Amino acid sequence: MTGLLEDLRSGLRVLRTAPALAIGVIAAFALGIGANTSIYSVVNAVLLRALPYSEPERLWMVAIDRDAIPDDRSSLSVADALVLADEARVFEHHAVYYASRQGMALAGSGLPDQVHGTLVTSGFFATLGTRAALGRTFDAADASEGAPRTVVLGQALWKRRFGGDPAILGKSILIDGLAHDVIGVLPEEFDYPARTASDLYAILRLDPPQTRSPFYLRAIARSKPGIDAAEVTADLRRVAGRIQERYPASPKDWTLVGAPLKETLVGPLRPALLLLMGAVSLVLLIASANIAGLLLARAAGRRREMAVRAALGAARGRLARLALSEAVVLAVLGGIGGVLLSLWGTDLLVAWAPNNLPRLGEVRLDLGILAYALVVTLGCGLFAGLAPALQARGLDLMTSLRDSGRTTSDRAGVRLRRVLVAGEFALAVTLLGGAALLLHSFVRLQRVDPGFPTERLLTMHLSLPDARYGTGEARAAFFRDLVARSAALPGVRAAAVSMALPPDLLQMTNPFTVEGRPNPPGQSPPAVAQLMISPDYFRTLGAPVIAGRAFTDADREGAPRVMLINQTMARQVFPGADPIGRRLALGGPTDDPWWVTIVGVVGDVHYSGLDARPEPTMYTPYEQDSWWPAMYLVLRTDADDASTADAVRRTVQGLDAELPVAAVQNMDQLLSRSVAEPRFRTTLIGLFAGVAVLLAALGAYGLLSYAVRQRTREMGIRMALGAQRRDVLSLVLRDGMRLAMLGALVGLGGALLLGRFLSGMLYGVGAADPATYASVIALILLVALVACLVPARRATCIEPTVALRSE
Repeated sequence: MTGLLEDLRSGLRVLRTAPALAIGVIAAFALGIGANTSIYSVVNAVLLRALPYSEPERLWMVAIDRDAIPDDRSSLSVADALVLADEARVFEHHAVYYASRQGMALAGSGLPDQVHGTLVTSGFFATLGTRAALGRTFDAADASEGAPRTVVLGQALWKRRFGGDPAILGKSILIDGLAHDVIGVLPEEFDYPARTASDLYAILRLDPPQTRSPFYLRAIARSKPGIDAAEVTADLRRVAGRIQERYPASPKDWTLVGAPLKETLVGPLRPALLLLMGAVSLVLLIASANIAGLLLARAAGRRREMAVRAALGAARGRLARLALSEAVVLAVLGGIGGVLLSLWGTDLLVAWAPNNLPRLGEVRLDLGILAYALVVTLGCGLFAGLAPALQARGLDLMTSLRDSGRTTSDRAGVRLRRVLVAGEFALAVTLLGGAALLLHSFVRLQRVDPGFPTERLLTMHLSLPDARYGTGEARAAFFRDLVARSAALPGVRAAAVSMALPPDLLQMTNPFTVEGRPNPPGQSPPAVAQLMISPDYFRTLGAPVIAGRAFTDADREGAPRVMLINQTMARQVFPGADPIGRRLALGGPTDDPWWVTIVGVVGDVHYSGLDARPEPTMYTPYEQDSWWPAMYLVLRTDADDASTADAVRRTVQGLDAELPVAAVQNMDQLLSRSVAEPRFRTTLIGLFAGVAVLLAALGAYGLLSYAVRQRTREMGIRMALGAQRRDVLSLVLRDGMRLAMLGALVGLGGALLLGRFLSGMLYGVGAADPATYASVIALILLVALVACLVPARRATCIEPTVALRSE
């Protein structure tokens, strides 16, 4: 214990004897450890920590697997859900839900509001093992025929709308125009099925259907104790066989599969989060190597001190421990600062993260995170202090005492510092290569033509409640009137409604059959994107009609059914032929088909994301297909967005005072939101790469500055014997650039490996893009050249007489 306290006192002494060095090292450790801890907090919450439900390892997501489409998991239909409930043997609880992207209209206790709502079957909360924080959750009686409608509130809505009043239990609120009794409030941490947790949960009642389609439900299940994945798979295949027996026209290549719920929720995000974790770890490694170089330089300046200690009887192990203690003490101080920085950094990450990142509500600084920070801190301290400790242990006593009055070169230490600097450049090139690929990809993504001019487009969302708009005629009449009144507003050039919006708000796909081309027995018919729109949609959006005609006011209920298709669908379904006048039957194989005639071809518009190829899309007039209650209003305007939105709200209030207007955004905001995830990871990786390059440059600068000081006598002799200043400049630059080029070559191999890992995240650029890697190498060599110039120019300023006199 006495020896340990002595080591700590010795380690703290560096704060007094070399305060500038100590502050720089502590700051570097704090930044590296703080960033690492912040990223790990997110990775731990999203990927590593168990789901916050009872026995989460027994939770499964059930979906349709279509053999013809690899890695595709489709939603279930009502028919599937009912057969699953009747036939499954391995599940203790199961439920299906539908998370409405359109929102629900909430009225009462203030102005009407559109909230996020999820419809769930009565076993939903029992399946997850979630209890209410106030009141109760659903039971079987809530789903029985004739039972009062009930609702469970999310914590955020309860506090925001009802002031956190416990007396809300038992009261009635209007949801989509229908009265619902509030029976419970959920815990604050509950956020299923997404990061943007639902504001409320209402009962979903399933009535036996006539056909198997449509498919829009998500299914979760809790397996019985002791059931493994193989048993779940076998039982779901058996259930799929029962579905096939009840609906024999279903495709033979469809089956049911179960995947662990955690893997379903976070699996697609694992590569991006691991990439961020690896990147910040590389930065910390570079920082530790830089600090090791600084401590090596300090240790070289203390060789005489160490030699005197050894001559007075200090053991070599004791000298090594002293060197190591300095690094560990500085690392611990930096780690404390890093943990404090991570409190701010973690909050910043959570606020900045894209909305599709789940479980961010669980990110917090706990004992596990503190333990991780401690391990990282000690590891960094040991790594940075190992080289000085080994140098102290291998000290040549006689040489150190004999050369104490001269600035001799510590060859072993210099070699090790050169290795560290070359390694820093290698790691920096690896990280910079990955960042350059992501940046190149992101730039390409932002340059994708969405298929229409994006400026001066304003959008908003309205969802009509069944209680007041229960028929297609009522819905069609409302939206017809809304479009007409909106188009007449000052500053509005055109107005239309659509059930989906570019670039990534697709709502529905629908299978089809071309007249005269029946699908082979047992095979799935092709399914393409479908939108219901009003006649002026393409004029408002600015997408061109390539052939045929657009919809008109005459295309309404009772008129011949018509549709428009996009160029991609025309090219794929009718290659080399004119699609105008051809007929399609819409609906799955078990539906009674209704025939629709193609009357026009329009330009491609992205609805599944800018990074997706334009997909086959068909459009039908809303007046002929008005069963969908939620529509986007699209306005092409000359006025500012705020005044136009206010005018539309007043118009809607004039039509229906209880109807909320939600999701008011212009098209530029929609485009920006659609690329939030690649922008998030690209920015972070770019930031880490910039820090890595800066650290590598500082490492090269520090190494050459120290080398110039150590070789002052050599430089003086060279210049006294006739060497020109340009010769000395070239000598120092060559020394530094050789390290940079060696590190760049090694780092290029690492960058290529990283590029292969990133291949699934790239758009429009290859994982081994030569131009990208050439620019990275050029940039790193330029940075290295700038870092080497200052000490090189300093070397040319050495006066030979002064240098030789000092010896």
